[in-house]
Amino acid sequence: VFDIDMLPVDQGDSLWVEWGSRKGPRWRLLIDCGTEGSFKRALGPRIAALPSDPAQRRFELFILSHIDG
Repeated sequence: VFDIDMLPVDQGDSLWVEWGSRKGPRWRLLIDCGTEGSFKRALGPRIAALPSDPAQRRFELFILSHIDG
């Protein structure tokens, strides 16, 4: 399984990418995260919804391509 979600973060999009088995391990990467306000609306709740197991809350890669004001 390979999923790409574009999260609206005001000044562009944040890309949340997950791959792996639906039942087994999932891996994820995140590209950009927007402004503080958009983080609270779009990205923060998505991170909070991850399973509580630390192994399942992990990101393989985080890419920050630019800084938003």
